[in-house]
Amino acid sequence: MNEPISKRKIVGGLRHRLVLLLDELKMAERQTLQNALALAEEAHEEQYRPASIASAKRGLPFIAHPMRVALILLEELEMKDTIALAGALLHDVVETRRKKTSIADIERSFGRSVAMMVSILTMPEIPTGAAADEVKAKLNIFYQRIRQASVSARIVKLASRLDTVREAAEWLDLSARRMLLEEATEVYLPLARDTDSYLLEELEIACEQLEDSLKGSPA
Repeated sequence: MNEPISKRKIVGGLRHRLVLLLDELKMAERQTLQNALALAEEAHEEQYRPASIASAKRGLPFIAHPMRVALILLEELEMKDTIALAGALLHDVVETRRKKTSIADIERSFGRSVAMMVSILTMPEIPTGAAADEVKAKLNIFYQRIRQASVSARIVKLASRLDTVREAAEWLDLSARRMLLEEATEVYLPLARDTDSYLLEELEIACEQLEDSLKGSPA
């Protein structure tokens, strides 16, 4: 019984921090972001982050991730751009429930600029059982799209990857840790070098911690 309560407290604490920061914004901006948070909470209900050392059965509720990404923008980068913050909250919504929410739905609710950012940040759908070459090709297209995106879209993606790499040092799945570290090193560190010095430094630290977590682990 203690684990679910603990998870709820962690997510509740994240939400409290986020709402307090949103309350500092102008009314129209605050309403947009509160609506984005509500949609993200609905979309990610019953979804969870990977199992971790602290939570062996399943990780935190998935909504913790977009909230932490928004908090990276607000607390660490002091970034209050409404489009970027909405993108942070909504960046996984279409990817995780394609049959229920589309980019067109995002545009109707939040406008074209937010929809475009979410579209850029949404991983292409990869069919179950797809050949390795097809998976690699789709990922390369996605990476190229991110590289060519606006600075704000790149910042949101890097904040998302930073949060995941920070979290991954605790994942139980060692192969997932290794894959994430390889991708971060090959794709996201170079992107950070061209985008934002703070995110580069923090991603480098997170990658080092993730690499350290793998030392001595079974191959």
